[in-house]
Amino acid sequence: MTYSKLDFTNQLKSQLRDVDHELVGDYFYEWTVDWDKLDKLKCEEEVYSPEFEALGTKWKLMIYPNGIETDHKGFISFYLFRENEDDDCFVHYTVNRVFFVRNCNDYTAYYSKTLPIDYMSKTIIYSGLQRFMNKSNLNIISEYSSKSIIENNKCVFGVYFQIYKNGKDLLRKEISCLLDDEYLKPTNEGIYEWEVKNWSKSSSYSSAEFSQAFYIGDYKWKLELYKDGEGSANKNYVSIYLNCLNPEISKSDSFRVNAVFFIRNEHDPESFYLGYLDYQDYSVDEYSFGHSQLIKKKELFKENKAKKRSVIENGKCIVGVYVHVFGDDLSSAFSKMRINDIEKERDEIKRRLDQSPQQYPPYQYPPPYYYPPPSNGVPPVPNQQYPPYQYPPYQNPPSYYYPPPPNLASSSSGNATENPPPYSPLSMPNANNSNPTSQYPPYSSQPYQNPPYPNPPYPNQPYQNQPYQNPPYPNQPYQPYQNQPYPNQPFYYPPPTTNSVPTPNAPTSTDQKK
Repeated sequence: MTYSKLDFTNQLKSQLRDVDHELVGDYFYEWTVDWDKLDKLKCEEEVYSPEFEALGTKWKLMIYPNGIETDHKGFISFYLFRENEDDDCFVHYTVNRVFFVRNCNDYTAYYSKTLPIDYMSKTIIYSGLQRFMNKSNLNIISEYSSKSIIENNKCVFGVYFQIYKNGKDLLRKEISCLLDDEYLKPTNEGIYEWEVKNWSKSSSYSSAEFSQAFYIGDYKWKLELYKDGEGSANKNYVSIYLNCLNPEISKSDSFRVNAVFFIRNEHDPESFYLGYLDYQDYSVDEYSFGHSQLIKKKELFKENKAKKRSVIENGKCIVGVYVHVFGDDLSSAFSKMRINDIEKERDEIKRRLDQSPQQYPPYQYPPPYYYPPPSNGVPPVPNQQYPPYQYPPYQNPPSYYYPPPPNLASSSSGNATENPPPYSPLSMPNANNSNPTSQYPPYSSQPYQNPPYPNPPYPNQPYQNQPYQNPPYPNQPYQPYQNQPYPNQPFYYPPPTTNSVPTPNAPTSTDQKK
């Protein structure tokens, strides 16, 4: 089996999930690498492909040959990276992608992996897989082409991706993309938005502004905003913090929180900027976490050429936060779960590396079996045997009795009676009839004809009655007796004389002369 580039692209396209969206464009890119050079890189060291263009912006492939973190050592981390130096807060991409690595000369020797739809923007600049594949799988022989992915120390990394038109509720979808965690579900979550007014590009602000208090779960929160940044080191940036007003209600020493800050246009929910807050442990001593350099202030006033608007218009915008709270005693449980998962993953990696690559036997096709096409639309049954035809028992035809001819003498004397019909059927003539005048017509046997076979043509030839022949005589045929010559000469008596009658003791003529 061989693949062309078009066949291979269609195969990757069929692996995409959740494709029921309005398509803006689809793109395919490959990059041939020298694996020996990449494999020498240390863990957490990445390499970038040459730039390629898609939808008017620049993209790259980002590969960590030995894992993006120490927890992923032994695996290849693979990402789609987007250059965003010239982007503003209005640029958002809904992306669906398939990552692959293949043999340089054969499209059938490859490995691919896909993910659910992701969202990329000025904040989210890359998307991919921390554990794309185990490095040991690069040398496994493909069962389809009898080749491995690495051949002559080279292989091809690539991506096929589709970009869709942004749908409704884009802000919440991007926030979920940043916040969703595969290890734990939050005890409480919620969103809060705050309308900020009197925000001018030329004005300077030295003090912080605070939102109203709000509750998420049992905890009371408040946003702290610095329009010109907190301190001289963060000048020209926007600083924002999430403060907990009642951390003492926690039953444990601390509780864990992660959140996403956002600033958006008052009337356009697709014009926003996000800032991710990684997991933080809130306590009585540490109750405020956030970003000292969330975004440059001038970016909020930059007008988008396509939409002809900026995030802050008429001195107004919406500042908000989406919070995940993991409750009491979940910080330690979270840490233990992460540690246990990491240990299990390391054991699994070690087990896979110790195993030799599995060799698949070549596929054997079953022997062909030819069925002739049916004539009546019904497939034939192979080797069908027809049963022999069962003839019905023979029945003699009905016998007919013919009465004797009328007495001509009695007819002339006037005593003749009315003649019976020429013949009358009888079931069986009387075999013991002693009337000498009764005459039966000679019975003529008609040749027996077989009844027609119900389903012609005949599978077996119909039986033909042969003329009757006498059976052979068991003994030898009779032959008349033939006289055989007697072995001894018979006794000869001379003929008698007329004068004497011979006696038994009479002497012979010779004796008389003496």
